[in-house]
Amino acid sequence: MPEPKREDEQQINHDRQSRRRKNARGQRRRSQPLFLVMILVLLGLVLFAWHLTRPATDQGKVKEQEASKSIDKDNEVSKEKSPSGQKYSSPSKNAEKRATIAMVGDVLIHQSLLNSAARPDGSFEFAPLFRYMKPMIQGVDLAAFDMEGVLKGPPYAGYPSFSVPESIAFELKDAGFDLAISANNHAMDFDVPAMVTCAENLRKAGLEVVGTRVEFDDPKFTVQEIKGMKIGFTAFTYESERILWGNEYLRALNQVPISDENAQLVDSVYVYNQPDLLEVDAKRISDRVEAMRKAGAEAIVFFFHWGTEYALDTDFGQDYYSQLLADLKVDVCLGAGPHVIQPIRSISSQDGKHDMLCYFSVGNFVSNQQYDTGGSEGRAQDGLVALISFSRDRSGDVRLDKCGYLAHTMYKEYPHGEEEEYTVGAAMPIEAALAQPEDYALEAEGLTQVEAAQARIETIMQANDPGNFSLDGFSSLEDFLQ
Repeated sequence: MPEPKREDEQQINHDRQSRRRKNARGQRRRSQPLFLVMILVLLGLVLFAWHLTRPATDQGKVKEQEASKSIDKDNEVSKEKSPSGQKYSSPSKNAEKRATIAMVGDVLIHQSLLNSAARPDGSFEFAPLFRYMKPMIQGVDLAAFDMEGVLKGPPYAGYPSFSVPESIAFELKDAGFDLAISANNHAMDFDVPAMVTCAENLRKAGLEVVGTRVEFDDPKFTVQEIKGMKIGFTAFTYESERILWGNEYLRALNQVPISDENAQLVDSVYVYNQPDLLEVDAKRISDRVEAMRKAGAEAIVFFFHWGTEYALDTDFGQDYYSQLLADLKVDVCLGAGPHVIQPIRSISSQDGKHDMLCYFSVGNFVSNQQYDTGGSEGRAQDGLVALISFSRDRSGDVRLDKCGYLAHTMYKEYPHGEEEEYTVGAAMPIEAALAQPEDYALEAEGLTQVEAAQARIETIMQANDPGNFSLDGFSSLEDFLQ
């Protein structure tokens, strides 16, 4: 058989190599799509895992319309029922992230309390009045009190025009208080300079002050950042009927007229049924709430000194302004002024989209009001510590997440037998005192006083109407902080 030509062999080898190269390229081309698919699958798994674990705040970084939809969805899936039946967005379970706030009522230094606080060297010591409440006050993030009276310097006096030694501001600060409410019907017991000096002296003690100002352009509210939440605080007081002064009707506190210019130094409102005057002050309050929100307030606490003295229920002014505040979407209103406790109620806005919790009156904190003062049958001796806290919910909004109160009474002794001359006393937490009377030096007669106070307060609290809020009476600060 003849041998093939060499050229043919070379051609055959060339063809074989060409086919091998083509097969290799085809295999590579076929493997590339599979490799790309595997990479895409891995990337998808990584992105999915990141989406599940990324912080809620990152998820909220979307356009406003998308965020609104997301918030609605979050609220819908996270709504739970509280013991009262309230539906709410679940707050953070970390207690460290709750902004806790306490408010007590009137610090009302009658003459007998002045006498008992006086020391031989001319100084005054008021700290014993709130020694039993100090641990609880120091345990919250922000504590407020209503300074009913003026810190203007000597001479000092009790009722009817309260002039209180300036040292009390430092003692209240030391007790744990952070904020003084200075707008009340006694703010003008003397004159405008005395009212201004009072605000100055409260500030010197390191206290925030709302309700009155030193200068016309001083801030009218404060926004405090607590646990990463910006909470706004402001205060107003009720006025007397307008007083004719020359040719014009002037605003008045306790029938003391105040000029239109000086009225800018105190936040007060008309509370009687005269629509044109009410409308003017309603606009002022509306503007205040708007300004607080523009300043960054994510929640608003409104202090109001109002109501009819020694009345157990609300009057026209309280009903009018509490409804206004609810319509303005204020979160909480904390009231004082009647010198007795009044019920705690939920107020719904007229559009049905918001509920505000209102403590109409927490009563007195320290005073020498008696069992029969104003026909109060002991109720002017009792008070509440309003306790509230805010948390940031899953949607990122700041909401009221816990609310309640701690009952106390002004326990008093009269070592000289004359109650109007010399009083030794202290605000006393009722539940703690009854549980451990030896810690409060209570004997049989003292226990009877405290038990009577407990019964009076429980009766008033039966009229509470918290609506969808879960409202609790706490025996201690620890119970509230749980």
